[in-house]
Amino acid sequence: MRLTFGSIDNPLLLELEYPAAFSCEGYLEERNTEGINGEIDVNEIWFDGVCLTGCRFKPEQKSWWLAQCTQVCWLMLFVLEGSLALSPEGKPDIILKNDRYYTFSDCPLDLKFYMKQPVQVFWVCLANNYLKKLPDKGQILLELVADSGPVTSRSREIIHAILNAGQQASARRIFLEAKVLELLSLQLGRLEAEQRVTDADDVEKLYLAKSIIEQNIQSPCSLIELARKSGLNDFKLKKGFKSVFGNTVFGYLFELRMEKAYALLQQGKTVGEVAEAVGYKNQHHFTAAFKKKFNMLPSKVGR
Repeated sequence: MRLTFGSIDNPLLLELEYPAAFSCEGYLEERNTEGINGEIDVNEIWFDGVCLTGCRFKPEQKSWWLAQCTQVCWLMLFVLEGSLALSPEGKPDIILKNDRYYTFSDCPLDLKFYMKQPVQVFWVCLANNYLKKLPDKGQILLELVADSGPVTSRSREIIHAILNAGQQASARRIFLEAKVLELLSLQLGRLEAEQRVTDADDVEKLYLAKSIIEQNIQSPCSLIELARKSGLNDFKLKKGFKSVFGNTVFGYLFELRMEKAYALLQQGKTVGEVAEAVGYKNQHHFTAAFKKKFNMLPSKVGR
């Protein structure tokens, strides 16, 4: 596999090569590439058919990233921040949005992505030799071409654990492989859950409900109001939301509030300002919730 990064002024900012099928001599291989022209940070780990990559782009102009592989491989791309465009040959661009994941499978693999703003992505690439070790030789994954879904809070936790794993080599290899399988199980579980929601219109309404929650974290709707606005009854909203998104309505709201609170605190906002911005009328209640989530007081963020 080969990854190529470029921009208008510099068509070849960085080129990364990988051994066939991501083979390695020891338990795993690791490579960190930081600060290329101040625009690209790439952190990679690979071992026997698996490649895990976290990448942060900070382009000052239109830039691109080209992923090419001559062997059978399956790619799951998580867009953690920003958005980028996939540019298929001879076809209109496909916009890959923030907080969603996308899967691709082809041989040869030839994907070109464009970006004009800061973007953070994480991807899992599985070579054919690894796919063959999975149930049904990974056939279910190979059939998930162009699948997409939400990046759940649990997915983010797993990705964070992968990028910050600090075990010794042998234990780390086992830990990383377990996390990869957990990511796969989450995505397959979401698909099974959506299939259990027999009415496709209900799935669309659940995504509408999720969007309403995201747009109203300061003054959230009640369950009854949210059900009415999304066109669902109370039962379908509660049961369907948990099945499709892996969290309750209020659990998802809590995660959104805490993520926004952390970001605002990093920007230098006071605890009082942040509590109000994420919908807590009582600062003490906010502090208790924040400590429960992050195991630290909000006043300690950024220090």
